[in-house]
Amino acid sequence: MTSNNHDHALLPDPPMKEIPIPQPESVPLGITVDRSGNVWFAEDNTDMIVEYIMANQNFKTFHIPTNQHLAFIWFLIFDKNGYLWFADNTQPLLWRFSPSTGQFANFTTGSNSIEPFGLAYDQSSNQIWFTSTRSDQVGLFQLHSDGSAQIVQTIGLSSESSCFGVGTEPSGIALDGRGNVYIAETCVAKIIEINEGSYATEHTWDLPPGAQPVGIAFDGSRNRIWFTNHATSMFGYVDESTGKVVEISTSLFGIAGTSCPDNCLITLPYWIDVSSSGYVWFDEHVGNKIARFDPSGLQLTEFTVPTQQSAPLRFALDDSKGLVWFTEFEGNKLGVLEENSSLPSYSSTSAKAVAITPDNITISKASAAVSINVTASQISNFEGVNSSILGMLIVSGSLNQDGDISSNLTVSAVASTSGVFSLSISVGQFLEAGNFTLTICPRIAANDTVTNPAPVRQCGILFFEVRNSPTSNFENYVLYSSLAAVAIATAAAVSLLYVKRWRSA
Repeated sequence: MTSNNHDHALLPDPPMKEIPIPQPESVPLGITVDRSGNVWFAEDNTDMIVEYIMANQNFKTFHIPTNQHLAFIWFLIFDKNGYLWFADNTQPLLWRFSPSTGQFANFTTGSNSIEPFGLAYDQSSNQIWFTSTRSDQVGLFQLHSDGSAQIVQTIGLSSESSCFGVGTEPSGIALDGRGNVYIAETCVAKIIEINEGSYATEHTWDLPPGAQPVGIAFDGSRNRIWFTNHATSMFGYVDESTGKVVEISTSLFGIAGTSCPDNCLITLPYWIDVSSSGYVWFDEHVGNKIARFDPSGLQLTEFTVPTQQSAPLRFALDDSKGLVWFTEFEGNKLGVLEENSSLPSYSSTSAKAVAITPDNITISKASAAVSINVTASQISNFEGVNSSILGMLIVSGSLNQDGDISSNLTVSAVASTSGVFSLSISVGQFLEAGNFTLTICPRIAANDTVTNPAPVRQCGILFFEVRNSPTSNFENYVLYSSLAAVAIATAAAVSLLYVKRWRSA
């Protein structure tokens, strides 16, 4: 065990703070917060568990006694007896650490093929549920007050053709506190619900084709199952009561005038959670942001990590102190921001947001364009940008996996008054009928790009339904079918590329 002292104030202005980790190239990943507000995280390159003590800014390190160099420790979980639990997704083991004694122990899954990946803790039964991605299984350990654990159940999932040939590739896992377990089946674009008592699959929800859900969280106040669609720029939810699936795009990753299709990259939302205040939080793996979504106000706020390409892969909510902690996988830092951070006031060019009215519309292909109003704060108060409102907005949507809308929608400015702009939206002839969302964000400055992103951006969300209209002729129908086939094939290729990133991080 070692100790290092670093003198840091808790939160500076701007609201996001970074804390360098003493060990070089430590590759931090899994993270959690204990009852005292101290932060615990895993260093995957050093095979250590680390405690960051808030009171004196000390780092304490504990080396994991293993002969095998560990790969990825994604989850750290405290049980009700104060033990810290984790797993490495290349070992058939569940690990335990005792903060009071500094001792480690591990417990086998009973099979070399069963390697815990995602973890979820049920405090009422003192059990840890896990996903075993490679063996296509879900299982659970019974924990005991003496710190021991015993595997009591494994549940095989229905193997089927997937992005790797066989298996559903279960990853994220969440509990609802009512006896149900929710699993993200990454490679078959599904979320399933398993009953804790009977172990039977009670519900299956199909996500849009090409979706690859990883992060998952249950929102009891809204009866929603939130998910991240990794390998895309999407996050969203399933309404458990109706089965409705909604996807929402992040802001676009790179902006370069009107040539966005050549410059935009997929942001890769990864893990997701719901705070006690009802905000939905997720991290953008490649977008290099921590994002907060307000389901009531339909506002998406994105906080850019100051260190470029830091790859914020895991985060933890400390609701008692109102803080969000995260690890920078490639930045070798801890990050923290306030859960209830408003748009910052430290720079006038950063305090910008948009609100949209109405928040839902219906568009028919046979009708004229539909107008919406965008209220933007200080949106025209920076230099170097054309006075056109379209030059000051970043518009993405759930029409395509990368968030780009240019091939499906036409957005144009109609008129403007003081702070309120009217936009006209029309539908391209090859867009399928369905329900979609648009994410409309303010562009903060003329050089608001991937290499110089806005510190904080607040976006408005628009729900819209596209109603079909008859095709004008048979040639249009044939062209539409051909384009759809190309789009599906391209999406599959892109998804496979990024799910490989997911497996190797």
